Amino acid sequence: MSEIIFCIRCKSKTETENPTNVVSPKGVEMLQGICAVCKCKKSKLIKKLKKLDVVKEEPEEEAVESEPKRRKSGVCRKGKCEN
Repeated sequence: MSEIIFCIRCKSKTETENPTNVVSPKGVEMLQGICAVCKCKKSKLIKKLKKLDVVKEEPEEEAVESEPKRRKSGVCRKGKCEN
């Protein structure tokens, strides 16, 4: 089966020789193949289907008031260190 994918070198949608499904190192599904016109390598990203039936409900936590957390800079400025 020949897929039609946009070729950057030809600047048009062309047929693809040897289309294969591949997963990129970042985990994105792609369709890769070779352009039938210019023999250039080309690819197309494939959208993942959303799973609607799997919904996780997180337990509600009780509201606890606490002091806002201070960011630690690690640098003592103008002698205002708490050491």
